[in-house]
Amino acid sequence: MQNDFQLTVGAMHRRLRTCYPDQEVVTLEREGPVGASYAEVAERVERLGRVLARLGVEPGDRVSTFA
Repeated sequence: MQNDFQLTVGAMHRRLRTCYPDQEVVTLEREGPVGASYAEVAERVERLGRVLARLGVEPGDRVSTFA
């Protein structure tokens, strides 16, 4: 492995939040492009994780895939 840690979604999430919190993520929606910072996206991801945990989803469960 190239790095001394596994390249997991959690590792990528932590790195983007700590190293690049002000960088912009642009998503194309029906109305047009919408921007948010990595820090804002990270907060949304964390909220989603808390909701899934309350619904009974546990680490390792497969919920969906994102493209």
